[in-house]
Amino acid sequence: MKVGTKGLNLIKEYEGCRLTAYDIGDGMITIGWGHAESKSSTSLVAGVTTWSQAKADAQLVSDLVSYENAVSGFFTRSFNQSQFDALVSFAYNLGGGVFDKYGWSRTASDSWICSQMILYV
Repeated sequence: MKVGTKGLNLIKEYEGCRLTAYDIGDGMITIGWGHAESKSSTSLVAGVTTWSQAKADAQLVSDLVSYENAVSGFFTRSFNQSQFDALVSFAYNLGGGVFDKYGWSRTASDSWICSQMILYV
C-alpha cells in the first residue's frame, strides 16, 4: 500500500518544509519535509545547503517508501487508506521501528492503536 494524497498532505502539514538545511542538535542535519541525515555521513551543511521545492517534494516521496514498508511489514492485518496514512505519518515522525520498539501487536485493533498513538502527542 502507498500513502494517499490526504496522507501526504497530512505529513506535510505536520512536518513543514524548510529549503535550507538546519541543525537542531540531535546529531542530524535536516532539510525539506523533515528529511534527516546523520552529521557524520552527510554532505548537507546547516545554513548552507539549499534545495528547490521540487527536490524537497521528491525526497519526501522517496523517504516515505521505507515508512510505508515499515507499516506494511509490521502489521499482519489490513487498514483502509486513512488508517494506513495515519500509521505512516506516525512512523515518519517517530521512526520506522516504532511499532517493534514499543511492543505493538501485529494484529492490534483500531481502538488499541488509537489509545497508543495519543500517548505520543
